[in-house]
Amino acid sequence: MLLFLLLLLHPYHVSVTEIRYDEEVKSIQITERIFLDDLEEGLRAANNDEKFVIMEDSLQTHEYLAAYFQENFNVGINGAKSSFTYLGGEVEDDVIWCYIEVTNVDQLESIQLTNKVLTEVYDDQKNLVHFKIGGEKKSFILSQKEFKAEYQK
Repeated sequence: MLLFLLLLLHPYHVSVTEIRYDEEVKSIQITERIFLDDLEEGLRAANNDEKFVIMEDSLQTHEYLAAYFQENFNVGINGAKSSFTYLGGEVEDDVIWCYIEVTNVDQLESIQLTNKVLTEVYDDQKNLVHFKIGGEKKSFILSQKEFKAEYQK
């Protein structure tokens, strides 16, 4: 009965990713919004740490998230794999906003994104991706089977 009530409170496993190109500073800025309880479950499993709880200003939280994104999130720019930096996160109610950046992007023709966030934990996980570049918006729904998206000018 308790499990049924919990499923009613939070029945969907979804994240929302927004990707923007800032021409002025030549960087790709990525914001990933994830339900806090889902991400905690993923980080517990990834780190074999049953008691882990996300705490906004915790070094352990930052390290776990940085490693988790390196494992489950990839960015390519103009067909070449790019390194990115996990900048940090902010907790707001029942979600966490995670900030990622790719720097030194002088020219942008395309972005390739692989987003497997929480697909190893939840079979029904959906990762919505919105590319918002140069006044254009292109969106994708990624899943355990379809985890890649691409924006092209």
